[in-house]
Amino acid sequence: MKSLRYIALIGNAMYILWILYNGIDEGSRSVGSVEIVSLIGLFFLLFLNIVLLWRQK
Repeated sequence: MKSLRYIALIGNAMYILWILYNGIDEGSRSVGSVEIVSLIGLFFLLFLNIVLLWRQK
């Protein structure tokens, strides 16, 4: 079970980095408010998942 937890932690972190890289790669293109809200929500959920998995005994 520990290995699955570490795989999930690494996967979440890599997904966040991939989203950030894609956002930077798009340049200065205008982003809609719905997209911004959804990205903030996704980041929050992924970060919360990382914290909960990290603290689990």
